[in-house]
Amino acid sequence: MGKSVIDVRGIKRPNSIAWANRVVNAPQTTNPMFNVKTILSRPHPASVMTVSRRFTGVSLPPSRIVHPTNEAEVTKCVWTLATAFDKVPCTNAFSAESGQTVLNYVDKTIRHSIGANGVLVEAANASAVALWELPALHPIVNIVPQTPYRSLGIAKQEWKQTVQQAKIKYIGTDMDPETGGGMFIRPHYHLDFLARNPHTPKTPGAISAVVVPYLARANQDQLSVWLEATSLDVVPLYQHFGFRVVEEITIGVGRVDEQGRLKQGGGGVKAWLMLVDNHESS
Repeated sequence: MGKSVIDVRGIKRPNSIAWANRVVNAPQTTNPMFNVKTILSRPHPASVMTVSRRFTGVSLPPSRIVHPTNEAEVTKCVWTLATAFDKVPCTNAFSAESGQTVLNYVDKTIRHSIGANGVLVEAANASAVALWELPALHPIVNIVPQTPYRSLGIAKQEWKQTVQQAKIKYIGTDMDPETGGGMFIRPHYHLDFLARNPHTPKTPGAISAVVVPYLARANQDQLSVWLEATSLDVVPLYQHFGFRVVEEITIGVGRVDEQGRLKQGGGGVKAWLMLVDNHESS
């Protein structure tokens, strides 16, 4: 499977809001708005039309980038995600090992991400929320589970190491273009969190509204899109968007049970690593 050369100069530390605005050519405003239906109806670029074919006839609600300094809206999105992930085994395992509630764990994780290269996108008054990590240079880090690393629990260390190795295998690596040395994982889009608020009425198209523009942009940029599905039930949803399962992994064997509860001798928690490879035809 051939890999085209990507010029990654200038995106080592991207401005997340600016990059997210590029997805739909929205104006640079404090809380930029974009209408997904309008974008999908445009004849150009071709990548948008390719991604939108499977949504023909579906009217999608507007989606919005949440500015990281808007505390009220960030908190609302965090609550939506934490509520949706409250019973997810992987989230339970990581929060239990860190001694936090699921809400506190998700809150800390999301705020750390949007302080770096992450962007929160919401639709229908946070009925659907996505956390996208935008393309950047991710250095390959040697993480050895069972040893202290950035205050992470052992299961989360194992998760990071396993996911990193899978990204190396399926996305690939390059040398740092600025120094000529040091390996990094090739720039890609990462759908880190995606959820619908289970306590609000379902808004048709809300999930698509926070996903489709970034799939289209990744297609246009010829960059892969990665995610980790932490429930087998949601795998068909991601397959609908064009993702395919590349690996099934089990994390925390001997430390947590299948529900993510701390248990010596437990069977661990499962996840499904999924990819849209926009280089397959290159």
